[in-house]
Amino acid sequence: MTTAAIRRVGVTLLVLGALTGLGGCDALGGLIPGAEDLDDGTTAVMPNAGTDVFTLAVGDCLDGMEGDLYSGVASVPCSAGHDWEVYAETGLDGTEFPGDDVIVADAEELCGATFGPFVGLPEVDAASSELGYTYVTPTEADWAEAGHRSIVCLIGDMDGPVAGTLAGAGR
Repeated sequence: MTTAAIRRVGVTLLVLGALTGLGGCDALGGLIPGAEDLDDGTTAVMPNAGTDVFTLAVGDCLDGMEGDLYSGVASVPCSAGHDWEVYAETGLDGTEFPGDDVIVADAEELCGATFGPFVGLPEVDAASSELGYTYVTPTEADWAEAGHRSIVCLIGDMDGPVAGTLAGAGR
């Protein structure tokens, strides 16, 4: 398997790790969206586990993904520890489902072309990044029944959760 193939984990519908708890700083519950002050004086960032993956926008962050992608995606503030960040997305045109092969090819092209510029690496250096990407695409049922017609590209650190954006990380 090539280095690029190891870094790129592309699947039509992505189901990854379980949701993890997040700890925060004291008394920030009112200042950070999704944060909740706990009885012990600490603050926890509570994931919004009801987020539909196809409604995400560039700059949104996720704490893992599990189960049904329409309700099992836990969006969190990027300032909190998170597994994935949306770094590119695009809508797909047409009324007819173009087929899995076409959509996956479009996802590979979009996510591959925007990965290096997003992290601040020239295209020739993007394969050497310690970061990786994956994407979520609609199935034929998603297209027909739910009207989901977008590709969502996600970037993450293969060593574990990060806090803050990976835009311009240069690594």
